[in-house]
Amino acid sequence: IHTLANQKTIILIMTVALIIPTYNWCQALEVIFLSVLNQSIFPDEILIADDGSDKNTKKVVEEFREKFKNKVYHIWQEDKGFRKSKILNKALVATSCDYIIQIDGDCILHPNFIQDHIKFSEPNTFLYGSRVNIQKSQLKSIFESKQVKFSAFSKGIKKRTRALHIPFLSSRYRPLPDLSSKIRGCNFSYWREDALAIKGYDEFYTGWGREDSDFAA
Repeated sequence: IHTLANQKTIILIMTVALIIPTYNWCQALEVIFLSVLNQSIFPDEILIADDGSDKNTKKVVEEFREKFKNKVYHIWQEDKGFRKSKILNKALVATSCDYIIQIDGDCILHPNFIQDHIKFSEPNTFLYGSRVNIQKSQLKSIFESKQVKFSAFSKGIKKRTRALHIPFLSSRYRPLPDLSSKIRGCNFSYWREDALAIKGYDEFYTGWGREDSDFAA
């Protein structure tokens, strides 16, 4: 049982895995790991879905594994071009957790990211959210300072209103049967059994983009 800020409680009746796709960007992966360590609720497992990175990524994963108290798996495949769908499927098979939360390899997590996905999970439903864009000119500073906390007033970000975390406004949102054009695999969660029922991601999708929209459809 985890106590929330509003003194209500959330009872975890399911196991949760966080999948992080990556490819040869250790600086970003390191900051992502720091944001995971800053979560209000930890996932039961973390799976690094590695699409062929070199040994430097393995080193970063090993360092994080020593700090994170739950299970960390490094799922790797040979570099034969952009094969994100395939490595995501390998991660889905590798975990036995009930619920999957998925990001991209360049996404720093809000401290309540895992907690919020768990809180709003429902049977036969997947969740998706947006992200705040960081200006390229700000990346060096973020990597050097290891910054993992941002607000709507933080320097170097775009789409500032997306940085607002206002839980009581969530009541405005209800499950919809229609497919949204705003679905992003960088902020996405779903039930593993639902993913397996559609045989995971379509590995026909190679190269960048649209594997997440196809998966949601």
